[in-house]
Amino acid sequence: MTTNDARARDEEQHLLALAAARPWDAALMLKLGRLQASLLKYPEAASTLRRAIVLAPDDPEAWITYATHLIFLHEGEISTDQAFNRAAKVSAGNPAILEQVINFFAKDEKPEIALHYIQQSLDTFVQTPRMQLCFLASLLAVGRSGEAADHARGLVAGITNLAATQSGLQRERLLLHRALVLQAAGLDEEIHACLEDCARLLGAVPVQFDGQPGLLPNSAGRVASLQAQMRGRDAFVFLPGPSAKDFAENARSVADWDFVSVGIAGHIDAVERTMLEPLGRHLDLLWMSNPAHMRVAEASITPTLERGPGIRLLAQEYSFLGYPRFDAFMERFASNMLWVNCLDQPPSPSAPLKFLVGNSMCALLQILIWGQPSRIFLIGADGGATAPNSDDGPYFFTPSVPAGGEVRDAALEKLEIIRLSRLAVDSAARRFRLEAKEADEMVGIVLRIFRTVFGLRIPKIYNCSPYSAHNAFEKITLHDALAMKP
Repeated sequence: MTTNDARARDEEQHLLALAAARPWDAALMLKLGRLQASLLKYPEAASTLRRAIVLAPDDPEAWITYATHLIFLHEGEISTDQAFNRAAKVSAGNPAILEQVINFFAKDEKPEIALHYIQQSLDTFVQTPRMQLCFLASLLAVGRSGEAADHARGLVAGITNLAATQSGLQRERLLLHRALVLQAAGLDEEIHACLEDCARLLGAVPVQFDGQPGLLPNSAGRVASLQAQMRGRDAFVFLPGPSAKDFAENARSVADWDFVSVGIAGHIDAVERTMLEPLGRHLDLLWMSNPAHMRVAEASITPTLERGPGIRLLAQEYSFLGYPRFDAFMERFASNMLWVNCLDQPPSPSAPLKFLVGNSMCALLQILIWGQPSRIFLIGADGGATAPNSDDGPYFFTPSVPAGGEVRDAALEKLEIIRLSRLAVDSAARRFRLEAKEADEMVGIVLRIFRTVFGLRIPKIYNCSPYSAHNAFEKITLHDALAMKP
């Protein structure tokens, strides 16, 4: 257990004692529930947050927090829907609450409900970039494609006029946002002309890796270091989907293949133990997207950074939220890291390390393009899909979960998941499939921006999971991948 864990757990015990003494305090229950969720203790968090909403049934913050964490509890979409609907009902039109509600229903493939809330305050919501995209995508999803197209073209014209009055980063973001608007409305044939226009208008703007908040000093030098490590080499990206077991069974087949091994920091132990130890290798490059990774894998992340010079850890400032040894960590390893920012905006010349938010793979691929590898092979990128008639768990390192059954496993307990039922697996798989669809759209548009606006070479990307829910890249079998060995 890290010091960070110990402090958080001590705080949890303190709040539990207060909650026992003040069982009527809804604000205290809300604070405790959020802390338990940050510790990945979702069942406990749900129980505590349920107490909060019972005590304060008209508190929109309690309801939106409860609804958000139900997504991770896999308790079924009806209860989750009801919680989000209740948050909206008691929100008194609070735009911040309603945006979260709309975003949930739009991503959860319930466009009719998203449109219901958007159209309650249409003038307010279509002014924000994220809600513009939700509105257009929802119109398209319910079959109102003509209306979506007309609205999108009107938005693009307005954004173009507004961009002409702006300068610098704001102008770049407005111009590029037009491509996202066209994509959301299904106007794929118009995106290329839009990006060509962006390239023409932004062609004189130099790519500036430094100068934006949330990045480490000399980011340009760090990108150059990443390119020195990756350029001209293949990259194997190890993700936690169950199909990664295929690679584990055939790992020795790539023993003489020169590739850069890339993985998610939170899964480093499982990947190295099952896939790379037979090769006498470790992960070369880690992606740490959130604070939970340091909590569950700090003891393995540190040795990776100690293995030598160069970029070893890709991260964002948020990844270190609450980390108690941050200063000492930075003093030792700052030269081995490249920081990026994941936002709701695509990369632009003045902010090339700011990427669209998506699942872990979505952000990681956008970063790796700057490394300019020869090819990228995705291992375990299942996106919630499994082989036909499979009872696989959600990750390659978890056991099978039969219908009507549940399992306990040491790997799960390390992640604070006490047991895993088939219902939970199926619910999680649905969420992963929705995230995969969103990630494909985000990566697809960013790769087009990289190619057209930045002039970058886009490496061929292969998904070595033939039944994956990700459809943005060519799907091949692992046997096909092994036949491509140089």
